[in-house]
Amino acid sequence: MDTILDEDERSIIVVSDLELAARVRQGDKSAFHVLYIRHVNATYRYAMSILRAEQDAEEVTQDTWLAFWNARERIELATPSALPWLLVTARHVSLKHLRTTSRRAAREQKADLIRAPIDPALAIEAVEFGAYVDSVIDEMHPTDRALYQLCIAGNVSYRAAAGRLGITEGSVRNRLHRARRTLKTSIDQREVES
Repeated sequence: MDTILDEDERSIIVVSDLELAARVRQGDKSAFHVLYIRHVNATYRYAMSILRAEQDAEEVTQDTWLAFWNARERIELATPSALPWLLVTARHVSLKHLRTTSRRAAREQKADLIRAPIDPALAIEAVEFGAYVDSVIDEMHPTDRALYQLCIAGNVSYRAAAGRLGITEGSVRNRLHRARRTLKTSIDQREVES
């Protein structure tokens, strides 16, 4: 809990996150500011633990707090602290950021391939194949997608990926094995159908 001055600034009041969230629901920017000061560092550290890049973690932290403000009228805290809501939101925003970043990198790689002097038919086939692989990956469970992007497309170690996503290294291995198997089966089926 933090302390804030009451309206006439003569006495100090201890205000809980629940009380502050109720005030934020009414549009109280000073209550939002108190919550922000109270939890912004934890939100940033959590985003940083997933993304491992300062600029990305700062962006995710801003997006998380913007989401809190935009959803303020609908937020009902399940605990006396706003931090669990903020951390769950930061996790979702971080995973979305990883997907977006990975897709952008994949598009850039495809563009580089297309610019290279190769047979146009092979280039078209490569782009179509890449789009097919992307569609299979998009259908995977969100955690499996994130792991695929991190470990296979992004060349991040299993240990680092486990730390970023808050799961065990064994889970990373199992999930990646399943993702690879799913992808291989889908590719094999596509080749048989062609």
